[in-house]
Amino acid sequence: MSNQPDINVLKERIANGDFDALNFLYRHYYRKLKLYGIRFSPQLSSLSVEDTIQELFLWIFKNPTQLNSIENLEVYLFSALKRNIFQDIYKGQSRKNLMVVYSDNSQNELYENSSETKFIEAETRRHDKSLVKQLLDSLPEKQKEVLYLRTYINMSYREIAEVMGLSEQIVRNYNYRAMQNLKSNHPQPFLRKDGSNDGPH
Repeated sequence: MSNQPDINVLKERIANGDFDALNFLYRHYYRKLKLYGIRFSPQLSSLSVEDTIQELFLWIFKNPTQLNSIENLEVYLFSALKRNIFQDIYKGQSRKNLMVVYSDNSQNELYENSSETKFIEAETRRHDKSLVKQLLDSLPEKQKEVLYLRTYINMSYREIAEVMGLSEQIVRNYNYRAMQNLKSNHPQPFLRKDGSNDGPH
């Protein structure tokens, strides 16, 4: 991802009061966060998801130094958005604390150039985008969420596990089942040239 910003540099700049950096972070992640929120929570309207994203960044704007407590800013953004959306769905829960503090291990695993990303990008080039979207939308919600974070956000399995509150092995299993479902729903174009399969590890 050539346009991927250096998240650690942005986090440090924002924590030091650089709101140009915050604006850049907002513009870079807004569409991805919106698609994620709508994708895993279709019961909310698009406007509701947009409001929740803006509230999240408003909180960061008012509390920039709190970013120093966050190990992985990208994982935090998606985790906080998901939690806040669920709190919007189930009214009555107050947002007492938007902070999510992650273990030191969360930042140690480098982003993987995932085979899933290359796979879906290749299929999108070969087939009508609406068909690929239809196939992705046919997946169960958790499989869809895993594949979205893995393919479009390029998160590692460990980071996805943190966002979804699952074990890394369960995330790997969801990813494997999602790929198998895509291939079974549209077997011919979704088979790799070498016929290989990535099973859960």
